[in-house]
Amino acid sequence: MVFLCLQWYNLGPQYAALSVGTILTYVGFTFATTKWRTKFRVAMNQADNKAQAHCIDSLINYETVKYFNNEQFEADNYSKILANYQNASLKSSQSLSALNFGQKVIFSASMAVMMSWVATGVLAGKFSHQFVFHFVFISSLFGREFDSG
Repeated sequence: MVFLCLQWYNLGPQYAALSVGTILTYVGFTFATTKWRTKFRVAMNQADNKAQAHCIDSLINYETVKYFNNEQFEADNYSKILANYQNASLKSSQSLSALNFGQKVIFSASMAVMMSWVATGVLAGKFSHQFVFHFVFISSLFGREFDSG
């Protein structure tokens, strides 16, 4: 909030409005994408649990598997379960990459617009040190968001 007041005072209301719009877009995109990608994470966790349960069950029933000569059957079954886990893990990773990419695009587009506005103001003689002020504050504002996801 303090940053927005400083931005309004030093640069003008359009800069503060763009910052608020960027924050709202960033938060909205993050919530929507996280809600969408939750199903991939749940599927990955379920596939992991199934793989672990099958592995433990096979080890506990080692003698029965060995007695009925079902080693190949158990190995093939476990390979299918692991393939399902790998597929679910890949989807989870890809959806996380989409989230991170979208967040970076939102931030970068906002920074490009704001920096072009400030650069235009500097060239027109309207601003002097505000370019550095703005860049440092907006970078620190969004830097923390990228660290926390």
